[in-house]
Amino acid sequence: MSFVTANRWSPVPQGPQTSADQDFSAASTVWGGAGAASAAAVLRRAGS
Repeated sequence: MSFVTANRWSPVPQGPQTSADQDFSAASTVWGGAGAASAAAVLRRAGS
């Protein structure tokens, strides 16, 4: 799921990437995972 988010946000097409592009993808993966975790926590709190 996180990798899908990173690929969706990445402005670079799949293929050779520069280190900056890879850093951006990594950051997107981290933030995407954090966002998913936060959303899950909010939904869990609202449901209980």
